Amino acid sequence: MIELLTDERGFPHFLAALVLLSRIGDVLSTYLVSPTLLLESNAFVRRWGWPVALLSLLFCLVPYYNTAVGVVVLTASFLVTGSNLSRCWLVRALGEAEYLAILLRAARHGRRGSAVAFVLASGACIVFVGLLLMWFSGGGAKWGYWFGVGIALYGAALALHGSSFVLRLFREASNSGLAAQRGVGPDRECSPVSAAGAGRIVLGGRMLYMVVVSRLRRSGRPAGRIWSSWKSSRWSHRPKR
Repeated sequence: MIELLTDERGFPHFLAALVLLSRIGDVLSTYLVSPTLLLESNAFVRRWGWPVALLSLLFCLVPYYNTAVGVVVLTASFLVTGSNLSRCWLVRALGEAEYLAILLRAARHGRRGSAVAFVLASGACIVFVGLLLMWFSGGGAKWGYWFGVGIALYGAALALHGSSFVLRLFREASNSGLAAQRGVGPDRECSPVSAAGAGRIVLGGRMLYMVVVSRLRRSGRPAGRIWSSWKSSRWSHRPKR
């Protein structure tokens, strides 16, 4: 059975089935993590939506053109699937919007340069492992070489799309912070200056009310009784010494 799958005629079909499985895993895990693509780091997929993601299933035809490139697609796709599934439980427990809100709060308190540097360093480590595998495999005549290419390609994609996603987070966090300072959005906090201004407005309104009622009282209108009752009720609630 194994010989039928690995001979010259059967191997492209076997590899195409594996590539299709890896692409289905990538698309399905992406849907489980981010159904609305809010958390999608690939800007191209995020812009054009699920039709582009479904079109990526056609990569299963690559082994019929070149089996070595098919191994590269297979390796990178399974690594992306594993990365998506590692976050799946957390995102589904919190919700896509809440998870994004947590990332935005982290971006408001973090530094753009250090965040991008950590993402690039993570991708560089994976690229380094892929390059080592390519080196130790003995050249392009060995399958290990192309698995190494797939690992290195995954690391490069992680660094590229991950840094782009982090920059987008910091940009959105900065925009939401400016909107909050201008009074737009629910995240605006009341500063001491605005609180003092509100206190002065309330105090001014009370003084204006007292002046108006006092003048009505002097003119002998019934509003004087309103002033007296308000004043007596106000002082009646004061604690006795």
